[in-house]
Amino acid sequence: MKRILLARHGVTSWNRERRFQGCSDIPLTEEGQRQAARLAARVAPWQPHRIITSPLVRARETAEAVSRACGGTPLCETHEGFREMSFGTWEGLTVDQLVEAAGENLHVWSRDPGNFTPPEGEPFLRTQQRALAALEPLLSGGAPEERILVVAHGGILTALVLALFGMPSRTFRGVLPGNCALSAIHLGHDHRFLIFLNDVLHMEVPEELAGRLPIPA
Repeated sequence: MKRILLARHGVTSWNRERRFQGCSDIPLTEEGQRQAARLAARVAPWQPHRIITSPLVRARETAEAVSRACGGTPLCETHEGFREMSFGTWEGLTVDQLVEAAGENLHVWSRDPGNFTPPEGEPFLRTQQRALAALEPLLSGGAPEERILVVAHGGILTALVLALFGMPSRTFRGVLPGNCALSAIHLGHDHRFLIFLNDVLHMEVPEELAGRLPIPA
């Protein structure tokens, strides 16, 4: 059974400004780099066989921190399928700006992204299909007990978890991970298990303890 960790990238300036990022390529802040280092300290003892990352820079910088903590092996592999969902014309706007510009449509999307797609954005169902398609080759190759870290984004990772476990799109907000949160899933041919969801303990303990926290996966 494949053991897969899902990690969201570290914080960016747009996260702090509450701007919709989507496919916009925004790098980590210094704070985000420190968060990535904590995530790396947590994951390195787990010894992933593969590190897969979104091509967007904030995810790549986070994944590369993990690879360095593992001694440079494995190298990071980018996969276009784990790019963040597109928010179309909403990208670059703050939540306050969107409240004014989008009005009720923002509230509809916030309650259930399956019920509304931002103008020129990616429908939520298509995001789920893309995430599942990106996961499929990870399951079909390699050793049966392979450990894989996927570093991506809040939207695409939430879409993936909801799709895998048959959860409705209206639960999106409750599953959305924070920056550098970790989730674990075990996937086999006939079974799938959600081991834990959105663990951020490594972000809350003293930095020197982050690498001592076990990953029960």
